[in-house]
Amino acid sequence: MNYAALTNYSNFILQVLTLTTNNNKRSFFRLDLPRPLSSTVKIIPMEDFEYDSEAIRRIAITNLSASGLRFIAPAELPKNVQYLLEFKFLILGKDVKLLGQIVRKHEGNRHEYSVNLTIDDNEQSTLIQLINVLTVSIRRNKPIANCSFCTDEEIAQLS
Repeated sequence: MNYAALTNYSNFILQVLTLTTNNNKRSFFRLDLPRPLSSTVKIIPMEDFEYDSEAIRRIAITNLSASGLRFIAPAELPKNVQYLLEFKFLILGKDVKLLGQIVRKHEGNRHEYSVNLTIDDNEQSTLIQLINVLTVSIRRNKPIANCSFCTDEEIAQLS
């Protein structure tokens, strides 16, 4: 199957999944990753505050959409201050760089956060295509190469 046919098929799958998840108030399909993506993260302050820039350098993305993501961090992120997060990771051989703000910290023993992405239409379109192709590969149990999936060691550090 060529790339154009796969993209068309991916768009069809996305439409079906969107129709079946309408009780979910999200605008875009959110892919729960069977293995988290390893990403670097950088805090970009929007106001003056002190933080340890070395404390959190790598996180695990557990799900991803064209408008947001959810991740687990090895330590708690700063509270009650304004900042952006810059994520860098690899999907299907493409370097992805995203900016976003935390919208929710999840309850529990882990440092788990949801992020709303700050993304333009072109970046969003590219991200949608990557997520669609990745979704099809996962659902067909095809081997997935050239993605920055977490190693067992990284997963153990976040547990």
